[in-house]
Amino acid sequence: MIYTITFSPSIDYVINTKNKFNSNDLNRVEDYELVPGGKGINASIVLKRIGFDNKAISFLGGKTKNLFLELMSDEKIELINFASENDTRINVKMFAQDSSFEINGARAKIAQEEYEKLLNFIDQLSKDDFVLIMGICEESFLKKLVEKIHQKGINFALDIDSKIILDLIKYNPFIIKPNRSELESLLNIKINDLEDIKNAMKQLKSFGLKNLIVSDGGRGSYFIGEDNKILQITLKKKFDIISTVGAGDTLISSFAITYLKTKNIIESLKIATSLSIGTSCTRFLASKEDMNKYQEFIEIKEI
Repeated sequence: MIYTITFSPSIDYVINTKNKFNSNDLNRVEDYELVPGGKGINASIVLKRIGFDNKAISFLGGKTKNLFLELMSDEKIELINFASENDTRINVKMFAQDSSFEINGARAKIAQEEYEKLLNFIDQLSKDDFVLIMGICEESFLKKLVEKIHQKGINFALDIDSKIILDLIKYNPFIIKPNRSELESLLNIKINDLEDIKNAMKQLKSFGLKNLIVSDGGRGSYFIGEDNKILQITLKKKFDIISTVGAGDTLISSFAITYLKTKNIIESLKIATSLSIGTSCTRFLASKEDMNKYQEFIEIKEI
């Protein structure tokens, strides 16, 4: 079974407007959506839509918990909840023609006993399972979680915002996905050209990674796998982006699971990239049709 873990799920209040945001006056909203959010939640939804059953582990609580559950109900995903001490947060995301902004609510406060329940749950998993750990978590617990998963021989992906990512790489995650600036920060370097990217990817992978994707915005991404060959994924067309929220979550989750199933790197990268574009070109995450929709605009070559 595939499991995603989201430590701080959200309800996203997404505003789409042609009007400019006026910080000193009233702003009226006519076009909006309420959608479930959180990196692992996004991954679970996309994976389910493209045919991979999974279970979403999360920490929901408070007055907004039931609204979150209602918003998730159409996706037909089993939720495994460990209670949060406060309300499930609400994020505001506004996308206008000439600007955008995001206001994220305070992340969930999780009691130690709920963390322990999650660790006990992990004890029930087997080597046949796959876990995607996504988002922000207290680093002391994050290390315990990764150690537990590694000890059980479970394959896992990391898509986290953490200062201890280099410490966690030694536990041999299946894949991580920094962007170019995060790669620079992780290795304390400046990337100026393609050769710098290649050297940085090889250095980071040598710390214990099996696979690595480096996203590079609208330019595409780079990949290095267990054979140490570096692939460049470029987009031959510019797309009309509606929102990049969830695009990275889509990319890493769909690649990891598709690759585990097909063992075909090129096919998996094309599907994952096409889905990531699909997420960027829609209001709320890619659909199954996006698996192939954009593949003709994707070029992959070894560099």
